[in-house]
Amino acid sequence: MNRQFLVDEKGKVKSVVLDYEDYKQIEELLLDNTLGNLMSQIADEEEVDLEKAKKELNIEF
Repeated sequence: MNRQFLVDEKGKVKSVVLDYEDYKQIEELLLDNTLGNLMSQIADEEEVDLEKAKKELNIEF
C-alpha cells in the first residue's frame, strides 16, 4: 500500500494520502464489515413482507 503522511511543524501526523485504488479497497472492506455486523444484529428478527411493512409504516407507493 502506497501512502504518504502529512505532518505539522512538530512532526505530528495530521493526514494520510492514499492511492485512490487503496482507498476504494479499504472503503469496500469497511462497508462490507458494517453490513455484516448490521445483518448479525437483526438475524433473529421476524421477517416482514413489503405489504405488511407498508401498512405498519403507513406508506403508500
